[in-house]
Amino acid sequence: MALTTLNHAAMPSGSVLQVVSATSTTRASITSNSFTAFDLKCDITPKFSNSKILIHLHSGFNSEAANRRIDATIYRTISGGSATELSGQTNGFQTLDHSGNRNEGAFSIHYLDSPSTTTSTNYRLYARSVDSATIEIPSSSTQKQSIILMEIVA
Repeated sequence: MALTTLNHAAMPSGSVLQVVSATSTTRASITSNSFTAFDLKCDITPKFSNSKILIHLHSGFNSEAANRRIDATIYRTISGGSATELSGQTNGFQTLDHSGNRNEGAFSIHYLDSPSTTTSTNYRLYARSVDSATIEIPSSSTQKQSIILMEIVA
């Protein structure tokens, strides 16, 4: 029996065209109350300009002390241009607020993006310490962070 090649254009809406991923264990400590880039990032080159990119991001955090708030989000950069924050919200996608003792934990962000391009597109984790106190992402240098990008047929 012969194998048939399916043209990408013939794939039904919602089909996955490609999957790329990246991991990192690079731990960074910041005190900035402005969104700051972290090491977790991944590039994808969409095959079609109307494709969607489904983003799955997972990381850990360490508040280092009580009464700290961390905001986390994803920025997109197309072909080395300007970085664009994707949530459209002041606090990003995730707010990790802790009023008790020092807190270590994990968070995930899932988002369906429409980059409208067929050129290299970078997605990267950004975070900030709202009160300008020390925070760490991930919570330890042995904690693996991950980002998975899936191109979806529109």
